[in-house]
Amino acid sequence: GSPEKPLSDLGKLSYRSYWSFVLLDYFDALSDAELGELTLDKLAYALGVKPEDVLSTLQHLKMIYQLKGQLAIKVNRDEVRAQLEPYRQRRFSAAFCKPELLSL
Repeated sequence: GSPEKPLSDLGKLSYRSYWSFVLLDYFDALSDAELGELTLDKLAYALGVKPEDVLSTLQHLKMIYQLKGQLAIKVNRDEVRAQLEPYRQRRFSAAFCKPELLSL
């Protein structure tokens, strides 16, 4: 899902930070073969984020480029890990999900 739009500046900053972390963490967990088969729709489905929000976040992370008139996703593992490191250092995922409170 996504929040109601339009977002305030603060709301956009908060969601962009969350979406960036989720995308980077997802990329870091994928194999090279899986990275090679990414599509915007697959990312949106896997992450539960609207395609337009995935696209804007990929643009923000500078992971979108033009290839033969179409948009392509470019993932560099070293860049992903470098961008992910500050999130991990401050235990970012702990701020929005506490597994011990989840139950079925």
